[in-house]
Amino acid sequence: MIFRFKDKLTPVLYLASGFTLAVFLSWSLFVLYSAANIADRTDEKNRVVLVQNEIARQVDLMARDQSQISNWDDTLKALNGDLDKSFMRREIAEWLWEDFDIEDSIIVAPSGQPVVTVHRAKLLEPDVGKSLVEQNQKLIDTTTKLYFEGRKRHRNGYSFPEDPVRPGTEIHAHEFRMTSDTVSLFLAQAIVPSEGFLLPDGKPFVLLTQKPLTESVMTEIRDKLGLSSFEIVPSDRVTDREFEVKLSDFADLKAVWNAPKPSTAIWQRSIPWIVLMVALFGALLWVFSRKYGQALIQLKESEINNAFMAFHDPLTRLPNRARLDQTLERIANANGQTPTAILCVDLDKFKPINDTWGHHAGDAVLQTTAERLNDVVEDKGIVARVGGDEFTVVIYDASDAKELKALSNEIVSVVSLAIPIGDMSVRIGASVGVAIWSDYTASVSDIIRQADQALYAAKSKGRGCAEIIDIRSTRNELGTKNRLVA
Repeated sequence: MIFRFKDKLTPVLYLASGFTLAVFLSWSLFVLYSAANIADRTDEKNRVVLVQNEIARQVDLMARDQSQISNWDDTLKALNGDLDKSFMRREIAEWLWEDFDIEDSIIVAPSGQPVVTVHRAKLLEPDVGKSLVEQNQKLIDTTTKLYFEGRKRHRNGYSFPEDPVRPGTEIHAHEFRMTSDTVSLFLAQAIVPSEGFLLPDGKPFVLLTQKPLTESVMTEIRDKLGLSSFEIVPSDRVTDREFEVKLSDFADLKAVWNAPKPSTAIWQRSIPWIVLMVALFGALLWVFSRKYGQALIQLKESEINNAFMAFHDPLTRLPNRARLDQTLERIANANGQTPTAILCVDLDKFKPINDTWGHHAGDAVLQTTAERLNDVVEDKGIVARVGGDEFTVVIYDASDAKELKALSNEIVSVVSLAIPIGDMSVRIGASVGVAIWSDYTASVSDIIRQADQALYAAKSKGRGCAEIIDIRSTRNELGTKNRLVA
């Protein structure tokens, strides 16, 4: 009877054990599948935001590069009366191409006709640019409309008091377009004064530029965002890429990419334990729970990292422009009495390093420079990377002008030190423009523009130096009258 009962009970126990194991295994697989899907969806959303931010950054970077010409009294003076061709050749043909890779630059007169046409570093006959002007007439019209909305009456003319590239006050329009097999960014900016030049009534001069997004730019974006592939293609093209996002509401283009999925790592790490769990149900229950917890930790770390990357530069780990804007707005809203200093730091002789040794060398230089700037500033403020080779430093307490000047000179010195890269070393330089901000009725855009103008003044003196402008007075640190240039 006992054996008979045992014989009947054994299959039942096997069946119950098998059922329990199947339920537990099914539940475990379902939970793992759900976690993997959540990780994939979260990662996809975050990467879409990062791609959109990077595309917007390319536009912002080009607008700021171009504004060094289009937001400058000297440009308007060169266009007033007889055209100053030597200025156009020196400042547009050479500067925009050699420093910023802007391939085509055209100045469109208020009449709608090109008066200056530049291809790369060569000044051409103005009529050569007519076709590009016609293709981009919509951008020129939009820019002209923004100019009329933002200009202010001043004595017997007009000025533009706001930052012409800051969101909300910008006077530029852009569009991405295919040119041959390359995606190019076209950008039109109204040419406005930087300090005292007054514009007559009527349409403004417009600077129209074109910059190709070359393979090296695409590679840089791909590596920066951790993508396995990245390209920009026409919206109607079918690709084998898993993810895509429309470039803008106006461009018939889309960004497409592939990226490693978090779920792949989750499954690869968990499946061996699930198989082993079938044989070692009790022991592997703990192992599976531990692995599942690790997967959740990885997901949380991924979310934290993505949140960090939204406000930091992925190469140098410094705060980015969004974090800088938050800091400056917080300082402005605090209405404190302690003067604050804004330092615009631009690297000299950086582009030849990229061209000669490649982007890996340029990245090493930027990382070393970021570390050195952090070492100099320490807890006195923050260091942010706002462009390719552009950094902005905020010093919270700038009440000691001598200390501020010494710090600015120290920045120039440490950046100029040799930077080891493998078996070699390279040298760059730095120019620093400083604006002291104590009157908090002045806008954030005003103080940044002052620092930019001080930076250009430093460059005009031969680079490798610091120029300080105190907006509380009309005299700088050296006691000479301020000459604000873009």
